[in-house]
Parts: sequence; C-alpha cells; structure tokens
Amino acid sequence: MRAVIIIGQIIFSLIWILLLANLVVPFPGQAFGLFVLLLGILVVLHLLQMLIFYAAFHAHVHPTGKDYGAIFLFGVVGWMMVLQKRNAGTPRA
Repeated sequence: MRAVIIIGQIIFSLIWILLLANLVVPFPGQAFGLFVLLLGILVVLHLLQMLIFYAAFHAHVHPTGKDYGAIFLFGVVGWMMVLQKRNAGTPRA
C-alpha cells in the first residue's frame, strides 16, 4: 500500500506542477484554456473530496489541517494516506 501512495503522490505532484506551470508560462494556442479548465476542475473535485472526507470521517479520525492539505493536494491518495496513518496507530484485536 505504501508504494501505491508514493506513486500516487508523484503522479499528483506532476499534474499540479504541469497545471500551475501553465499559469506562469502559458502553453500555446488552445492548450492554455484547456489546462486552466482542468486546473479548475481539479480544485473543485479535491475541495469536494475534502468535504466528503469531513462528513464521513471527522468523528472517527479527527483529521488535522495537514490531513486536509494532503487530501486537497493528492485527492483519494491523500485520503489513503490519512486513513493508513490513523489505522497504523490503532491497535487491532
């Protein structure tokens, strides 16, 4: 599971870098508009994931600001990170 999380973090980091680079150095032609649209969709979806995570797990997991930051940056991979971190600290019977 750890390898999946690391690979997911790398992929999402590259996606964020690519989308934000478009704002600094606009890509030629229609690509600029497409990448701005994709950035907007990514932000909205990750905010939605944060809200879903809060609604589903806030009473059980007690997430911190770092946890919400991880979910915003890495989406479902951030979710997996938070849950794995919390489960590692929970003794199993």
